[in-house]
Amino acid sequence: SSRRAEVSAFIREATTEAGTRSDGVGEVEIQVPAEYLSAAIDIFDTPGFNPGLGAAARERHLDVTMDVVSRCDVALFVIDGRNPLKATEQKFLHAFRPHLAKTVFVVNKMDMLVDDDDDDEEALDTEDYVRTDLPERFGITGEVPWFAFVSSVDDVQEGAERYREALGTLRRELVWFLDQSRARIVAERTERRLASIAEEVDRRLDG
Repeated sequence: SSRRAEVSAFIREATTEAGTRSDGVGEVEIQVPAEYLSAAIDIFDTPGFNPGLGAAARERHLDVTMDVVSRCDVALFVIDGRNPLKATEQKFLHAFRPHLAKTVFVVNKMDMLVDDDDDDEEALDTEDYVRTDLPERFGITGEVPWFAFVSSVDDVQEGAERYREALGTLRRELVWFLDQSRARIVAERTERRLASIAEEVDRRLDG
């Protein structure tokens, strides 16, 4: 869409110097009207895992990403459905292990795996591969990771509509998840405050 193109152009301008991506930019803040952000939601788009980057740049990207992940309520780990779990993603996946409880693995571009004859076999194979291989490869046991297989294309071809619909479902689930997270945080803070007050009362009574 035109809005997406404007945002992309702004990011490129803000993060490059003389046509080359600058390492001196730590964060870019963008404010755009979006209905699903009306619930006081902030989105941070962290640096990617481009295999063409040098080792030092990849380490900086990892540091920036994990700093954001450690402070956020939920993290979206976006995977290209055409080539899931690339080698460049594996190191980052290991770094995400302490944060799996709040990580959603979003497999995008799933519409591109449905051919013109409405054959979705490749798409289904990819879903199965990601669901089974990712947990096995990284020793994830117990709770099943949160996966979302989506397409961000507005006009998907016949047979891939469910992946476009899944994106809307993901948005609603994220809002619900964040609401629950905030309610839990408020409850925990209230509990700590009440405990502190009780301790102060006991101290004064003892005194």
